[in-house]
Amino acid sequence: MSELTDFIIENGVLKEYVGQSSEVIIPDNVESIGSHAFYNCDSLIKVIIGDSVVKIGDHAFQRCESLETVVIGNNVKEIEECAFTECASLMYLTIGNKVENIGVLAFSECSSLTSVEIPDSVLNIGEAAFEDCVYLIKIVIPNNVLNIGEGVFQYCKMLKSVIIGEGVKNISEFAFDGCTSLTNVEVGKNVTIIEDCAFSNCTALTNISIPSNVKSIGDSAFFKCTSLTSIRITDNVTSIGEEAFYKCKKLIIEAPSNTCAEKYAKQNKIKFKEIFL
Repeated sequence: MSELTDFIIENGVLKEYVGQSSEVIIPDNVESIGSHAFYNCDSLIKVIIGDSVVKIGDHAFQRCESLETVVIGNNVKEIEECAFTECASLMYLTIGNKVENIGVLAFSECSSLTSVEIPDSVLNIGEAAFEDCVYLIKIVIPNNVLNIGEGVFQYCKMLKSVIIGEGVKNISEFAFDGCTSLTNVEVGKNVTIIEDCAFSNCTALTNISIPSNVKSIGDSAFFKCTSLTSIRITDNVTSIGEEAFYKCKKLIIEAPSNTCAEKYAKQNKIKFKEIFL
């Protein structure tokens, strides 16, 4: 167990950890964990971040390769960029219920992480925040999340199920690119844009329904989704990008007649089925 002398603390900021304990409890007088405070700390296996802490700084726990368990307290609002990136042994993650922002690459390459519960307090999930978390199985993006960054779950190869909440309006570029086990996607009803390459290379995805508020499907949005057999598109979609369904050889586009979707299907020699919505 860590001792108070293991920490360098200045004005409430934990500047550096100088101990060698495998289990660390952040002291009660710490309000912020500073940049690179635990960077490359090989001895660390478990860290408990108490309720005194409001911010976890950039690269704070990067490359803590033995770190298995992280408990983030209920007053943390900000997890900054790369805070836990490359923590290859991280399996057990608890995120406190006041976190509003999960920064760019915050948990990228946490290759042992199998599950994460994103709390309702989160408003923003930054670019590539969970990129290369190859053993994540299911993700639920709560309704309060307004933004998911580019490549947020890219290359999560074991991810099977995604539920996108009602706060998200844009599914960003490469958001789920390379999620080769993804079979179930529930797109929130307020999504208006599916950006370029959002679901490219999701080779296990067989079907998906596009909500009625979607107006645009970007270039290569479903590129090489080779198992995709059906997609339902409403007449509100007015733009479908180049190679949106490239190499989707089994696909039938289901949509009303005289729509952008029908025109796209005919131009690209994709099977079309008329539906009435």
